[in-house]
Amino acid sequence: MVGKKDLLARAMGQAGILNLMKARGQSRVLVAPAFHRVDSEAVRRFSLHCGVLDTDRSKFDAQMELVGSSFVSLTASEAGRMLAQEQAWPARPALVTFDDGYADVVTCALPVLRRHGVKATLFVAPYYVEERDVPWWDWVAHCFHHTEREEVRVGYPERCRFPMTGDGACEAAVRGMIGAIGRARDLDLGRLKAEVEGATGVGVAQSELAEHNIVTWNMLRQWIDEGHEVGAHGMRHRPLTGLSENELELELRESRRLIRERLGVNVETISYPGGATDAHVVRRARAAGYSLGLCYGGKPLLKRASPDARFAVPRQPVKAWQSLDYFHAMMTLPGLFAW
Repeated sequence: MVGKKDLLARAMGQAGILNLMKARGQSRVLVAPAFHRVDSEAVRRFSLHCGVLDTDRSKFDAQMELVGSSFVSLTASEAGRMLAQEQAWPARPALVTFDDGYADVVTCALPVLRRHGVKATLFVAPYYVEERDVPWWDWVAHCFHHTEREEVRVGYPERCRFPMTGDGACEAAVRGMIGAIGRARDLDLGRLKAEVEGATGVGVAQSELAEHNIVTWNMLRQWIDEGHEVGAHGMRHRPLTGLSENELELELRESRRLIRERLGVNVETISYPGGATDAHVVRRARAAGYSLGLCYGGKPLLKRASPDARFAVPRQPVKAWQSLDYFHAMMTLPGLFAW
């Protein structure tokens, strides 16, 4: 997928405009690129959901070279404290984040961050770390990729029929199934797993998938020891809007408690799962002890933002189809290239 903005970014890169803007600019706009995974080999090897593969190793190295050479990287808690105290951003601030807690953030991204002197924040849903499980979208993709059936019929969370033959059919089926799940309210994950396994005829060894794809507590300790930060991403990555009060409290408070208990660090920041938030979620996040909340989309935060802005900090999602020029443009001209 190459859009008009990507074509514009490529043209600006070829004409030298992006380098000129980088050399001259001293923007005080907080740019927050959001990543999930960087290791395409692991996604292919275990037939997991490619939708969370935002870059690859070589492109990520180039992306972080740009951040390290031209921006001041902040952790999420540093950004939160600056917002709370109404401090102006430093020249060219960048908040590099990773969601979900995939192992390749430590095994692949960490050496790159170290090499380029970039600080980052990793937001984890600690249920998956503690129970050695993988998020539902990964085992859904795994089942669909390994089915031998020509058609998959699913009855929950809604009735769907997915043809599985022909070029692109499998990926289209995965996208369709994930879309159906995303529309569901009060999702029963146990029922969903049984439904998908039965419909595809494929069982999921979740602990085996987690062993190679989800961070461990020791990996997170290494991450922290190198100067990076861990934040919360809900307990089980459930969209926080629409949850009951008890469920919302569990997602907000238990995730924070478990990370603090296992790692011995104070958890000040949260990335709302899927970026889903509203005024009620913000109120409950404040009450749970968070000082910063991150979502997706919207214009980057300008110079000195109000303290209330710290619970809806917009991030710019990085996508695999984006060229390096697009990333450069997004970082250098965020008002034009932000999603």
